[in-house]
Parts: sequence; C-alpha cells; structure tokens
Amino acid sequence: MKDKKKLKILLICLVILVVIISIVLVVYNTNKNNVKNVDMASLDIEMVTEGNFNNNRMLDITKQEASEIFGINPDYIEEVIGKTPLLNISSSMYIVVKAKKDNVQDVKKCLEVYVVKYEQEWASYLEDQYELVKNRELGNKGDYVYLIICDEPDKLVKLIK
Repeated sequence: MKDKKKLKILLICLVILVVIISIVLVVYNTNKNNVKNVDMASLDIEMVTEGNFNNNRMLDITKQEASEIFGINPDYIEEVIGKTPLLNISSSMYIVVKAKKDNVQDVKKCLEVYVVKYEQEWASYLEDQYELVKNRELGNKGDYVYLIICDEPDKLVKLIK
C-alpha cells in the first residue's frame, strides 16, 4: 500500500514539474522573440540626432520614396522612417521599415539589392563615403527592417528596441 502511495506522489510531482518547465519555456520563447513596438516618430528624431545626420540636406523617406528608391512594395510597409541625402556628397542615410508580418524577408531582400547598387555607386567616387557604405548595418529586429549608413551604425541599431 505504501509503495502505491509513494508512486502516486512521485507521479503527481513529476506532472507538476513538467507543467512548470513547459510554462517557463513558453514564457522565455515569447519574451525572446517579442520586439516592443517602436514609436517611429521618436526613433526618427533619435536617429537624426545620434547619427549626426545633416537634416537640412536630407530627404525624408516615405512609403513612396521607399518604393521608388529602395524598390519596396508599399503594401509590405506598415510604417517607414528614414533620411537619404539630397546630393551625392554624402553616403550617410538610414531607413527603418515596420514591415507587415509576412513581408519582413521581402523588405530585407529589397534593401539588400539596393545596398549592392549603392556600394557600386560609391566605389569609385569618394573613398571616405565608400567606407561608410561598406560598414553599413542591415538587418531586422522582429518586424523592423533597417539599413543604416553612417559613422557609427551599430550605435543607431541599438536605438531600435
């Protein structure tokens, strides 16, 4: 009789342990993949300030510019911020796209294609600007896809939470 009681208690403890471990794993994976919503207007201001972009000589990137310049289908975009130079005296720029859930990789691919052409443009022009293009940051955090070209792009990536 005592053996059956010990077995029941052991079985109940094992079930409780499995449930606890499952809950911990679910919570951990949810937090790991969960990227906070970004206030894009505030991020835009921070990017300009922290990246030392000359706001007066830059064009704001809208959905239309994202489509025309970077080849991104506007239907893939929930929100977009960014700056691109008005004149070809600086290669510094940034674009952050909040992509629709199913289009993150599509947006990223468009930026990858664009940056290859952009690098070729600067390869035989201004060496210091070409180095900036080569040291770019291109990636994504959750649904946010970014391309950053400036002196310290890694510093700006950290602003995207």
